[in-house]
Amino acid sequence: MALPKLPRPSPLGDSAQGPAMRALSLLSDVQVDSASGLRMGYLTLGTQLLRVGIRPGAASSSPPLLIFNGIGANMELVIPLLSALDGVEAIIFDVPGAGKSPPPKGPYRLFGMARLTRKLLQHLGYDQVDVMGVSWGGGLAQQYAIQYPQRVRKLVLAATSMGPVAMVPGHPRVLLKMINPRRYTEPGYMRRVAPTLYGGGFARPSPSHRHLCTPCARWRCQRVSLPTTGHGRLDKPAMAMARSPSCVDSGGK
Repeated sequence: MALPKLPRPSPLGDSAQGPAMRALSLLSDVQVDSASGLRMGYLTLGTQLLRVGIRPGAASSSPPLLIFNGIGANMELVIPLLSALDGVEAIIFDVPGAGKSPPPKGPYRLFGMARLTRKLLQHLGYDQVDVMGVSWGGGLAQQYAIQYPQRVRKLVLAATSMGPVAMVPGHPRVLLKMINPRRYTEPGYMRRVAPTLYGGGFARPSPSHRHLCTPCARWRCQRVSLPTTGHGRLDKPAMAMARSPSCVDSGGK
């Protein structure tokens, strides 16, 4: 079902709207998810079109939460999380080649994606943020915190592996399912493989699992270059370079 159109915010400079509403005025074709309050629209940075999501929060002195998603994932996947984080202002975007952000002209590395993130936040008018990264997004979250420590207040890494040295490799059958874009585009396939890939609550069907499969994920957009972007991992030597207070969350419970 198509999301309803969100009326355009009033022009920039209306201080009563807060940072989120001023940032929303820079997006085009804005739609809203009524359950979570996530507003989703588009903007162009240089030559790259990005689909950006902003969830306005309650008036607070805390910085907004910047979320980096797992590899190949579209922003709709965070809707259940945002619904549970009542009052927290949040920012997320579909990285180039995933969701509804078109592929870049060539492969990119985490360094370049962190730089793109900084440009996006500057364009939207945000300075310091709390950062959360999930799986592959945890690698990008670390990179952003290391490159721009003054812009990160706190860092959260969720389901981010310890890297090839410390982690036990997954079974080849599981890894083949993980790199298959069908898990984002075919609900039936996702229902079959979710318990194997994610475990925990995914062994039991839930209405919230519908966000795992959306029309946003398309085969032509799954051009994230795995060998050159870096894998979602917790790099212990790199973490020593991150100055922000950090929380590492892993496990099914």
